[in-house]
Amino acid sequence: MPKLEDAPIEKSHAEPVGILRGRFGESAIWSESDKGVWWVDMHGHSVNFSGIEGDSRLWKTPGPELPWARAVLLKEGGGLIVALSDKLASFDAVSGEYTPLPLDLNLPRGHLFNDAIVDPAGRIIIGTMLPGRGNDGQAAFFIIDHDLSARLLVDGLNTTNGLAFSPDGQTLYYSDSYVEVRKVWAADYDAATGTIGAPRLFIDFSGLPGKPDGAAVDSDGGYWSAAMASPYLHRFTADGQLDLSYHLPIDTPTRPTFGGKGLSTLFLSTGGLKDGEQDTGWKGALLSVETSFCGTESVEARLW
Repeated sequence: MPKLEDAPIEKSHAEPVGILRGRFGESAIWSESDKGVWWVDMHGHSVNFSGIEGDSRLWKTPGPELPWARAVLLKEGGGLIVALSDKLASFDAVSGEYTPLPLDLNLPRGHLFNDAIVDPAGRIIIGTMLPGRGNDGQAAFFIIDHDLSARLLVDGLNTTNGLAFSPDGQTLYYSDSYVEVRKVWAADYDAATGTIGAPRLFIDFSGLPGKPDGAAVDSDGGYWSAAMASPYLHRFTADGQLDLSYHLPIDTPTRPTFGGKGLSTLFLSTGGLKDGEQDTGWKGALLSVETSFCGTESVEARLW
């Protein structure tokens, strides 16, 4: 079980990217073609873009109900896939139009989508959770194939998070960030069939501050975990050892992604202010964090 004192703690050099701030930023993902980071403001009901040239823009989710924006993925051929509460939609930033996708997973009552990633073959892997409580043991990860057929990948969870692939695409990482679980698992992954082997415990957060929220993997195989409810971004080696911890200016890190030139900048989406908190200008923003590591390219979802 790793502990904070097991590895160096570095004070991060972090800067806000662009002018956008959200109520609860999530799902940061770098787009090389757009030269910027796409992310969602879940509670602000918007899809956001922060460009490295300073250009920023947001698009509200489709009305009149304004569903929560839960996750965003890149789509092959341009555009995005956005998880809207418990549904998926294709999104065109030029027209601002959301096109619902014919997907019905018949989720348990009250469950919404949460973390999402694209596998090496272009399939979507997406998790669910019960907001507010998040502890009913009915959350799951599903895999969505190119034809939008869906099947269960992992079940019996509470708050699904932590999705990432090893650089060779042969290991899938995922977490349950519910406060009474706080674990990350690793499983062998077969990209040809979209199937996983038996999961093995990768990280137990019992001795660490925070909860294992969103994640990214660098080109050396290091697993980066945003430790929500703490001011830390942890890096673990490929064998699950704590390598270093970055001390952040906020305690609401949600998901890291590598981008910029050579994928050498780490970007981090963050949650916003809690009731009664003083605004320091950091929370709810997309941050850039200097590291000595480089990331791996994001895969685009391929739909037929």
